[in-house]
Amino acid sequence: MSDDLRMIHQDPPPLCGRGPAVRIAVLGDDRIGPLSVSSREQGGLSLSFREDSFIVWLRALAPSILSPDELVIAVPGAAAARLAQRVNDVVSREERPDAVLICAGLEDCAAAIRGVAPDFSETAHALERMADFFLLNHVKPIFVIPPPSPLFANGLFAERYIALIATLRRISACISGVALIDPIPALLKPQAYGLEPDDRYATKDGLTSVGAFRLARAVLQSLRELYPTHRVDDRAPDRDCAVLNDNPELRMPERAATAGIAGPQPTAYAIDGVGTGGVAARATPFVSPGSVGVRIALSGGYATSWGAIRLYQRAPDSATRQLRCGDLVGAFCDLACPGEAKNISSVSLHATLVRAHDFVGLHSAPCPVAEAGSLLRLSTPVFAAPDDIQALHVSLHILLSPGVDRDAAGEILVQRMVLSGRRMGAEAGRDQDMSPFARRAA
Repeated sequence: MSDDLRMIHQDPPPLCGRGPAVRIAVLGDDRIGPLSVSSREQGGLSLSFREDSFIVWLRALAPSILSPDELVIAVPGAAAARLAQRVNDVVSREERPDAVLICAGLEDCAAAIRGVAPDFSETAHALERMADFFLLNHVKPIFVIPPPSPLFANGLFAERYIALIATLRRISACISGVALIDPIPALLKPQAYGLEPDDRYATKDGLTSVGAFRLARAVLQSLRELYPTHRVDDRAPDRDCAVLNDNPELRMPERAATAGIAGPQPTAYAIDGVGTGGVAARATPFVSPGSVGVRIALSGGYATSWGAIRLYQRAPDSATRQLRCGDLVGAFCDLACPGEAKNISSVSLHATLVRAHDFVGLHSAPCPVAEAGSLLRLSTPVFAAPDDIQALHVSLHILLSPGVDRDAAGEILVQRMVLSGRRMGAEAGRDQDMSPFARRAA
């Protein structure tokens, strides 16, 4: 088995044992969410996951641990004391989580610059109350030190931020059962004098997509260490969802090695390029134990202000007809970006619900290829199907870095690409209309 196939199959060195999956809730401020944003553009509705939320990327790296959505409790702009008032939202669910990630206190630091910060004892007391409450309710509190900010250059912010870190360390050391995750080393500027983040990872407005991805990876590594006998990265398919598209494992026809974008494609898919200049794409099959898929290799010189290679499919009309108004539609894709990529900036997943007079676009956050490395799962938000869907499309976009006289090189390994539907309400348990899709995907 080649190194790249070994990477996609075994990603990464064993995360966990074969015990039960870990179910983790999240409570925090702007660093947590909201997870998605919506907008109206060009006659349609667009719903996208935010690329600056580390929870979005934690889900991509470990898709099973942060579900369902109601266990991600984000209160933008909230100080620690306000977040402490939301602890009941975590434990009041029918299925209680095993642990809760808590990212709080950075808004208190920012308020110090404006002269409106609460007394620090109030912040510290709120953090202690959260720890005590969750322990009493048998939910493990896992504090995440808020990521460093360029605002550290302001003395008022820096003083409060250092005090916050010291308090979190004290709580985790003195209260049995409390864990602490420190992602700061993954985000610092090289040879920083203090706690200044690298410009690539954070701005005054918050984390960049690369910074959020690095923070998520640091958190996941700590979760592996905290739960060595549990599954924290289970990618098993959701048995409650029907697969709406053909060939979700992207099997290629025999002798399908192709040169150029116009050559043979994975069965039921097409590959094309938009604004790619002289870049060529080569699609070849790969097979590794337990998985198959397609390798898309890019090469060639180009000049573009915006260019992308697109792998896409229109779902069969029979699948579209099976959807009922209110069924939840979304998409996910398991992929890897092994080796070094040159001038390939990001990869993103898109699902489109075409209606009679407009459309709904569902978009993953664009994943920074340079950081992606081994296997992860891109996913789109889900959307309740309207009653006038005409067609369904799913596509993967590999985006080139803009510029002149550039060379592109690198590859994306795509293991699975699924357009999914979930029946909601009382009919979900007894309705068999969608079962043919599940059988087709098996």
